[in-house]
Amino acid sequence: MLESVKELLIGSSPLDLVYFTILFISVIQCYINGFVSSLISASKWILSYVGTLFLFPILRPYMDGLSSNEYALDIMFSVVTFFILLFIIILINKGISKAVKLSVLGRVDKIFGFFFGIVRTYIMFIFIFSAINSFFDYKHWPIDTEKSITFPFIQKGYIILLEEIPDEDEYENAKDKIQEL
Repeated sequence: MLESVKELLIGSSPLDLVYFTILFISVIQCYINGFVSSLISASKWILSYVGTLFLFPILRPYMDGLSSNEYALDIMFSVVTFFILLFIIILINKGISKAVKLSVLGRVDKIFGFFFGIVRTYIMFIFIFSAINSFFDYKHWPIDTEKSITFPFIQKGYIILLEEIPDEDEYENAKDKIQEL
């Protein structure tokens, strides 16, 4: 058994070692915290951002006249709204986590947390790969992509992500449809 693990470590690329290290940490963390807590924790930044985008136009008219510099007021109001929403989401997360841990669902929540850790690591690596690849093409990376275990899976996720991002024609069509409304 130890011999096969040694062969796997020697035969894998640095990308695989980083991926499996982060996967191990993420799976343990998500298992300990549980699925619900891990999901809310992972999405709190996105929820705060979307909430700020939604609330800003509604609450902005109440801020008129508070400052002579409207641009600075908009930035400050957006940041304050974002952090207030972030704080509220963190409080909700703590309350839900305690309720789930004390309920019968605690064990099931931990099992789903384990699997969420695997999915979270995969999605995180797809986004990291996408960001790095947009500046530095993976074909020029100093890793052997043929020898890598995880690279083909990350690349497939990257291709799926690229298919979902609208191109310039789709963007212009959507822009025209919005203007027609």
